[in-house]
Amino acid sequence: MRQIRSQMAPFERMTREPEQNFFGYYDLQPWSGNSQFHLCNRVSFMDHMQSASDRAELGMIRMSDYRFIPLASTYAWNFQQGTMLQWNPLNPDEEIIFNSYLRDEFKSCVKNIVTGETRVIPRPLANVSQDGKRGLSINFSRLFDFRPGYGYAGIPDAKANIQVPEDDGIFLVDIEKGTEKLIISMPAISEIFTKKFKSKNPKLLVNHITFNPSGDRFVCLVRNMAMQGEKTHGWATLVFTADIDGKNIHVINGYGGASHYIWRDSEHILIYADLPGP
Repeated sequence: MRQIRSQMAPFERMTREPEQNFFGYYDLQPWSGNSQFHLCNRVSFMDHMQSASDRAELGMIRMSDYRFIPLASTYAWNFQQGTMLQWNPLNPDEEIIFNSYLRDEFKSCVKNIVTGETRVIPRPLANVSQDGKRGLSINFSRLFDFRPGYGYAGIPDAKANIQVPEDDGIFLVDIEKGTEKLIISMPAISEIFTKKFKSKNPKLLVNHITFNPSGDRFVCLVRNMAMQGEKTHGWATLVFTADIDGKNIHVINGYGGASHYIWRDSEHILIYADLPGP
């Protein structure tokens, strides 16, 4: 044990208050551009899943004295990924991006922590490109039905009883202009999924999605979900990459189970998955 401890890097607790403090998923960047602040989500409980009435406080920890500085709050959050809280790559010392529940819809906000000015983006963001210009959006209400730890409570999925809604799927968001576009529909995704796994019209959702470092392609995990009243037989996971216009789709063949990926560079992915099959 002493030998192991001697090889450990030094560490220190940053949060001092009794609330539950956490950040987000493993692939989000918590540090400001100048490394003086670390982003943080804060809630008052940890013994149940989030509900529509549970609010998360968003803030940053000042590294010089570990003081928590409140910045905003949201009802669009979960314990696994927080609220996708991150620094805006275009202004990594003064602007944060996070998802929010506004006017009975999930949206995203870009807030300047110096001036307080906030811009509202029409859809919640699941990922932001490294240049800060674009975002990818998915259905967080549908995701909540599948995995509450990754979706948002508060807005029932309007298409919960439809396996493959035509107006749902993967959306590309222009963060600067505040515009959105459906680039791959659920029927198009379903066609790929059913062909690969030879299943009959399963209820599908996009669980994870991430731009590559250059921002010209993305990878996503698509999973099946049993309809209410049916027995669940486990997940099948479709992994594919596509251009940001939804074209040139490449299926990563042979993966019945896949999770926890990260882009090594713009052309290679590291992923935890079953070995490729025929």
